[in-house]
Amino acid sequence: MAEFRSHLSSTRITEKIIKVNMPLIYFSDVLGCEIIAESGFYCDGESVPRIPVVYAWLGHTTLRGGILHDLGYRYDCVPKLTRSQADAMYREICIISSIEDLEAEGKKLTHLRLMNIKAQAYAKWAAVRVRGGKHFHKKSIHWKPDCISEA
Repeated sequence: MAEFRSHLSSTRITEKIIKVNMPLIYFSDVLGCEIIAESGFYCDGESVPRIPVVYAWLGHTTLRGGILHDLGYRYDCVPKLTRSQADAMYREICIISSIEDLEAEGKKLTHLRLMNIKAQAYAKWAAVRVRGGKHFHKKSIHWKPDCISEA
């Protein structure tokens, strides 16, 4: 069963850059294995456009999903993922995270809520399928933003 096996511990370095503080461990049904964002991994999380209607519907998103999706796009990710695998894992995480959020709020997962969650996840998946290609396999898992000095 797809699940997070650790909690997210991260620091926002800039408005766009996030650093993972402790390993983020996820077991994916789509991949059939674990994927781990190690401590010290830098990424931009989710990049949801700030278009008012789009952001209102998709803006409350999953940082964990964005981190692991960014990891899956790195050329030296272990396991090495195809772009379609990374995007499918992201969709899977979007669904799981939204269901976890509902449960944490004490709300029931109704058929209508599940349909909305899946629609949002597929919209995010479609966006990364259309716009993500230019970022695939461009960075290493060891990439650091320019604002981080090597001390």
